[in-house]
Amino acid sequence: MSAPWRLITTFGAPPDFNMGLDEALLELGERPTLRLYTWSPDTLSLGYFQKLTDVPDREKASHLVRRITGGGAIHHTKELTFSLTTNASDPLYRGNVADSYVRIHRAVMHALEQVGIKAELACRAIGPGASAGLTGLQLAAESNDSIAPDAGQESTSPMDPAKAKDSSAAAEAPGAADSTTCPGGTSTTPVDSDLEGTGMCFHKSTPQDILWANKKGVGSAQRRRGGRVLHHGSIKLGTSPLEGNIATLSESGSNITPQDFARILVEAFTATLGIRFQRGAPNPVELEHATVLGPRYSSEEFLNRR
Repeated sequence: MSAPWRLITTFGAPPDFNMGLDEALLELGERPTLRLYTWSPDTLSLGYFQKLTDVPDREKASHLVRRITGGGAIHHTKELTFSLTTNASDPLYRGNVADSYVRIHRAVMHALEQVGIKAELACRAIGPGASAGLTGLQLAAESNDSIAPDAGQESTSPMDPAKAKDSSAAAEAPGAADSTTCPGGTSTTPVDSDLEGTGMCFHKSTPQDILWANKKGVGSAQRRRGGRVLHHGSIKLGTSPLEGNIATLSESGSNITPQDFARILVEAFTATLGIRFQRGAPNPVELEHATVLGPRYSSEEFLNRR
């Protein structure tokens, strides 16, 4: 039996601390860790590759940071945020990158089912085979330090073409045949929450995203560095003027708190992935590292790096 993962909860934490601690866990994590948290004040996080101008309504949020994971912007309010940090060799990440998103999202869907929400992957909701275009994601996210922008979204990570062959070989890891993705193909069926020109994560659905009521309700992105993986996830309990018509737990009749849904999510990870958890806390080295790293995330230099 594998050792239990560490479970860290930090509800109502400052945005710089949230981002700094996730990076500290990516770099220094003493063991596989699931972190569950919320933000205070409400915060808009830009995806690593986004420009400030990609999100025209960014000033509607109280605070602004840039993540080290990719994808679109997320307004962190009325939600539960989770992060997973572990080695890239962990069974959770066996096979290709899209498989890891689906594996994690199935656990999240199990949790949603416990509060009466029947969710499904976008590729299942819109018919068989909507995972075309995964090659770019797979290549980029298997490189030594790379960013998978969104679940199933083709990566915009710069990559030396000469390295592509090596990264492709790396993607054929043991277990790659054990695919959990939807079959290849395309679909043009619209998702009701999709909206052009906002730069928001929940306004751009991808094949491995979670939908209910034909709208996106969970956002995910990854960073892979030095043989380790940071997976960010956002589960929407409610919406905001920045995010508008998206899938939320409250819209589906659930008034559950982030803390209560966090407990359900932990149980879902155990039930679907066989992961056991042991409650813990960041160690002093991780906390010191988070304190040093945190201010960069909201610095003018980092916010304007694109």
